[in-house]
Amino acid sequence: AKLLPQLDRAPNDEELLRLAQFPNEAGVGEALKALLTNEKSRAAVAEKLLAQRTKLDAKQIAPLLESAAREMLAGVQALADSGNDSERLKAGHQGALALQLISGFQLTSLESDLVALTRRGALQAPEAVENRRSLLITLRDLRSAEADLFASLAQSDPDALTRDAALEALPASRAPDAGTKP
Repeated sequence: AKLLPQLDRAPNDEELLRLAQFPNEAGVGEALKALLTNEKSRAAVAEKLLAQRTKLDAKQIAPLLESAAREMLAGVQALADSGNDSERLKAGHQGALALQLISGFQLTSLESDLVALTRRGALQAPEAVENRRSLLITLRDLRSAEADLFASLAQSDPDALTRDAALEALPASRAPDAGTKP
């Protein structure tokens, strides 16, 4: 576990699985955190964890994934604003991966971050409409209680697919009044 963060590569599937299954063992949490904060390994590690999520205890690994997903979301706007096409592509992939982590591991502590991004039409890039849809889908998967936001977007968003995503989020919402929203 102590040697993995020093590698100039992402760990293979088996190495990562063994670490992620025992994140509370001595040195393992720190090794996983280092892998998830390292720009060179973060995406590969996140993708491998997503692929093996059924073999993991999400509650044990959630704190590490929450900080990684939050960092990825924070970096998206800066990359998207760069104007460079390759940076925008990287931002899109990073944002999509962060949303997959949040949804796949049910990282409900990031719900407020996603709501804030959705409210301000975040992840602004030429793909902003698609990003808003992705945010709504992730909020749906988390069963977000933001029924008012979903109802508002379902009624007023100019994009039909975004309205559909908002409508899908309404019945999934854990808000007690979600079923009464128009």
